[in-house]
Order: sequence, then structure tokens, then C-alpha cells
Amino acid sequence: MQSAAYVDSVIELFKHFGVKRYCLLGSMYDMVPYTRPLLVTGNASNPGLQNELALVNVRHSDYQGSSSILSLIGTRALQLGIETCSMIVHLPNYLTMEEDYRGENG
Repeated sequence: MQSAAYVDSVIELFKHFGVKRYCLLGSMYDMVPYTRPLLVTGNASNPGLQNELALVNVRHSDYQGSSSILSLIGTRALQLGIETCSMIVHLPNYLTMEEDYRGENG
């Protein structure tokens, strides 16, 4: 499984460079109006870091749905004692995007 090898290699880099904090920055399309300020949600591995996020108006997220390879990196980082946080900006989904057929076997 290549994803496990990828996660392992990133974790090895963290160890090599003595990483203290892993922060996931991302975005997602959501049903938010484009006329309002952008919504940013996230969470952190400890209360102090969560408070820092709140100071910059990042709303706490307790999302527990499906995960990605990036969240696996965060889980492994936590196991090593590395602080983790995430910040996801919610983008308005008001444009119709072209179909993306790259994932199909045709």
C-alpha cells in the first residue's frame, strides 16, 4: 500500500527535522454565501493551541467523518508527541464545475 509508505516517509522527515507542530491548512466547497466573510473551522491537539485558533476566529470543529491521508499524518504525529492543528476555509460552491473524469477507468 503506497499510502502507508508515504505517511511513514513524512513521519521520518518529522523525526529527522525535530518537528514540534504539524498544521493542516486546507479548503473545501460548502454551502456558504459568497457575500459573507469566509468561515474557517479547525481544531488543535491541546487547549492552549485551540485558544490561539479561537483568537484568530477559527471556529472549533469536531468533525468525525471520513479521513484522508493528511489526517493519518496528523494521527501519527500526535502519537510522537507532536502538536497538531487544522484550519479549513469553507469556500462558496456557487459555480458549476466541469466534470472530472480522471478517476474513471475508461
